[in-house]
Amino acid sequence: MDLYNNVCEIIYDFFVKSNDYNGIPLRQVSTDLSFNYVDSIDIIKKLVQDGDVVIQSSTNPHIYNFEHKIEAQLDVLETAKGITERIEQCGPVEIHIENTKFPICLYP
Repeated sequence: MDLYNNVCEIIYDFFVKSNDYNGIPLRQVSTDLSFNYVDSIDIIKKLVQDGDVVIQSSTNPHIYNFEHKIEAQLDVLETAKGITERIEQCGPVEIHIENTKFPICLYP
């Protein structure tokens, strides 16, 4: 249960500490916890089912438009397990790019 609480805390902290109450990118949760990306999605799906977390998936998921039905959120998260990431180096800067047109952000 500590892992579930840690995920909730990361999502909440990101939300309230952002200047505009932005959602946290899905992959950032697993990165912040040093946890497997696909396994983190299963935890997030449970949090969505419990009503502790909602997702936004669109071309700009940092803007929360409206809440989708839980089943739709779970379907999006299940599909997200197949989203891969490539990393490009631009001088000293590392750029992480996901292979999706519709990134996912999480909200408390």
